[in-house]
Amino acid sequence: MRPKGSAEALEVRRRIAAKLLQEGKGIREVARLVGAAPSAVHGWKQALAEGSPEALKAKPHPGRPAQLTGEQKAELERLLLEGPLAAGFPTDLWTLTRVAQVIERHFGVKYHPGHVWRILRDLGWSPQKPERRARERDEETIQRWRKEDWLRIQKKARQEGWSIVLIDESGFMLQPVVRRTWAPKGQTPIQYSWDRHDRLSAIAALTVAPQRRGLGLYFQLQQENLRFDDVMTFLRLVHQHLRRKFILVLDRYSVHRKAVRLLQEAGVNWFEVEWLPSYAPDLNPVEMVWNHTKYADLANSIPEDIDHLEQAVTTSIVETRQVISLKLACFAHAGLDL
Repeated sequence: MRPKGSAEALEVRRRIAAKLLQEGKGIREVARLVGAAPSAVHGWKQALAEGSPEALKAKPHPGRPAQLTGEQKAELERLLLEGPLAAGFPTDLWTLTRVAQVIERHFGVKYHPGHVWRILRDLGWSPQKPERRARERDEETIQRWRKEDWLRIQKKARQEGWSIVLIDESGFMLQPVVRRTWAPKGQTPIQYSWDRHDRLSAIAALTVAPQRRGLGLYFQLQQENLRFDDVMTFLRLVHQHLRRKFILVLDRYSVHRKAVRLLQEAGVNWFEVEWLPSYAPDLNPVEMVWNHTKYADLANSIPEDIDHLEQAVTTSIVETRQVISLKLACFAHAGLDL
């Protein structure tokens, strides 16, 4: 059996043993001092006597030969990309056990599920939580909006000297967004949070300036649910700050539709509307502002009360506003070129 330790560590042990032997120490004493079998020390001594110092050098262990060839791994990835349903499983979930079954079924090679992760790692795969998408989505319409409509909106804004304003809303609860953390094995961390359903409502706007495409971020928080009149007030505040006409990009949420209709009926002419496709929240870069706050800055955060939560959310969004790379990342994640 190969002794424990890296090839380099074992070479160091052999060289220490060789030095001790040259100092006149006996085989058993050297074996005890370096933690090796006397037979091994005897072999090293014989190699030195024969003038074979190469025997002391590191000998990397090649490991167990791969049971799947490179071509078979490529074929396996193709099978996995077709999805678990195509492989005959009842749910769209790849587990190590299921992958092991696919390997045995197609290649006649049996792997323990505990070793399958190494194959997946070599393929560049990692465990991931799927993103949920509505079945009602029209992917062609969404891609066309991203590639054509967004470019048209930017072109018009530059020509007219208008800004682009994208808005969205979200909510924050006292219960923390739970994310994985490090802890000793067998000692699952416990979080004691309030079970109250106090809610903080938020509305935010990412803005694109017509010149130099400067990015801005504006937001407002309140402890009541957002209504259409809150959206109207927020848009007025954004307009007062920008001091120019803008193209408003938003989804067809009923509160949005009512706010836009009432502003237009009131004779407001400082914005034009561009509606996002239905069931496409991923097109709105403001979604990533919320995601960064919830899943990065406030992950596993347990506020004492709603005021503490409001302070934490405010701090997070203000920091995002100050970091240009984060705002650029929001647009990049939405697939919107600037």
